[in-house]
Amino acid sequence: MRLLNLMLLPLVLLLPQLAHAQSECNFAYEEQLVESTGGALQILGIDGNPATIHGNWTPIRERSLNDRIRQFGKTIGRMDVCWENGAGKTVITYCTATLMKDNKILTNFHCTHASQNSELTTLGYFPVEARLLMGFDDSLNTSDVNYYTVVLPAIKGSPVDEADAQVFRVRGNPNGKWGINDLRIAEDFAPGEAMVIIHHPAGMAKMYSSVRCNIHDSQPEAAENKIRHRCDTAGGSSGSLLLRERDLAIVGLHHKGGLTATDHRSSNEAVRISYVAGIVGLDTQLTDPNAGPVVALDPAAQAWAAVSNSTSVAVLEAFLTEYPEGIYAALATARLEEIRGDVAVSSSDGTSDNTGNAQPDLSDAQAWDLVKETDSAAVLEAFLVEYPDGLYAALAVARLEALYAPQDDDTSVSSSAGQYSCPALNGAWSVHRIPTDDTLFVRSGPGSSNPAIGELPYDADGLTGVSCGSSGWCQVTYGCISGWSFGKYIKQGRGGHDRSDYQGFYSVTGLPQSDTLNIRMGPGTEYGVVAELPPNAENIRVVDCQIEPGYNYRWCALSWGEVSGWANGRYLADSSGRSPVPQTVSSGGSCFDLWHQRNKIFDDKGYCFKSAKGKKYFDNTGCYTSNPTLTSRESRLVQRIKDEEARLGC
Repeated sequence: MRLLNLMLLPLVLLLPQLAHAQSECNFAYEEQLVESTGGALQILGIDGNPATIHGNWTPIRERSLNDRIRQFGKTIGRMDVCWENGAGKTVITYCTATLMKDNKILTNFHCTHASQNSELTTLGYFPVEARLLMGFDDSLNTSDVNYYTVVLPAIKGSPVDEADAQVFRVRGNPNGKWGINDLRIAEDFAPGEAMVIIHHPAGMAKMYSSVRCNIHDSQPEAAENKIRHRCDTAGGSSGSLLLRERDLAIVGLHHKGGLTATDHRSSNEAVRISYVAGIVGLDTQLTDPNAGPVVALDPAAQAWAAVSNSTSVAVLEAFLTEYPEGIYAALATARLEEIRGDVAVSSSDGTSDNTGNAQPDLSDAQAWDLVKETDSAAVLEAFLVEYPDGLYAALAVARLEALYAPQDDDTSVSSSAGQYSCPALNGAWSVHRIPTDDTLFVRSGPGSSNPAIGELPYDADGLTGVSCGSSGWCQVTYGCISGWSFGKYIKQGRGGHDRSDYQGFYSVTGLPQSDTLNIRMGPGTEYGVVAELPPNAENIRVVDCQIEPGYNYRWCALSWGEVSGWANGRYLADSSGRSPVPQTVSSGGSCFDLWHQRNKIFDDKGYCFKSAKGKKYFDNTGCYTSNPTLTSRESRLVQRIKDEEARLGC
């Protein structure tokens, strides 16, 4: 094997980048994806180029779309973690993660917690941001790849010396496109039994290990919750599932290397999944020995089931717009040709699927049974076009309304509004050196390893209680927000900021008289509530509003009377009645509109598209780069559009 497998840490894949206070993380977006693994790996004395990293794994793209391993792999993604040090440099590491219900993911604890003797800790790095990459099956065709924001810190976790596992919440709706892993587990396995691992070794496009992948003949007696296996992995494989080959039931969570090519006694290590489930609270199902393999829900298959018998050209063209590639696109094209008379219908009692097999007409009940669990708006809309007057049309409409419902509700039924009191914003200190499209983290303690408990706007004035230590960290208070921030971005004196476009006075809007508007420590519902505003509050001073991935409206830093903090802009309106909506993202746009708007950003940066769809709409005229550099604002906008696409099930 190789030294890579001896590391608990995921591979560091990108060179350190200069960054400002708010973690200018150089995540790769869609067609910018690269497989370069140089940089910090060379700090470790390891050649990290994928061209020189070989193993007993196979690209998952080589299996057919309907293959059981390929289908299971739809719920397996790459978790990219951005680490920052006190000098403002960042590196990116990769792990493997599994997408579960409620848009949560499972991976290893050590993916965001470096050990005390690791290179990351020695060099002073700490995690500041993470994202989930789904659909990265082919480095040469990334048109279907999606990024989602992973909310730090984890919901639940267990240290390396226990289960080495943690669960995170993911913003957006990846379940809608990539399905749900049902976590069907097995507790029984035999020495030498064949196994499979689906993973992103060295951060590469998705692979699966099955050659010489089996349970080790000798299992540790003293560590009954650990499993020794001989499935080939590398850094980046951390967090992948150890699966029984015969039914793809989960038996363990891979977390540690150690396998070598020269010692048959060597092995890698996984933690028993039943133990992991008990520690971090996973909702698992014990495998029925007679059951078949579990597979991920396929939105394209669901949509095709709903429209495959349609005689509407518009319906089938809409399907092809949503799913332009793959086996179902070919079937839709064949169906269109039949309708247009380009080819003869092969059977009078069924619809040709262009494979020689007749498909019987689906009743609305059968079609509804296929699509009722989907989170894809496109699937439900196709169902309604095909069965507009069916028994299940009302249920489909209700499901659509739930999907399209605003995700920005942050109100409370409370009578405590107006009872809060926070320090006045009259101090002699202010935030500086933060870009206008960014914020400054406030942490629970003097160090970046402490979790973020709030954020300060780039133009925050009037900080009080400022006390800085020799470590460079300062204790700060900004109204209701109190904690620690890095002193480099705090100065004595007020003013000197660029004026925010959203600065001004607002009123609360759109709230019933029985509700109040939550004021939080930071821009997002993951931050704690520090105050509430009554439904008739006026003359609210807003200093700035920021785009936050996963929300339809900007979050605004504000003060009102003796309270201050952040509120969702959905419930704020200026003197003209306007709310701070990110106007740069199409409101109510179709999946194609959002796709086009997102890729137009890359086109404007000179990107040379590789996918057929990209070349069709952005003909590469004048393109000059395969790795364009986006500004922080452009990167936020790209992520914002991706989150909206995910919410709509695009």
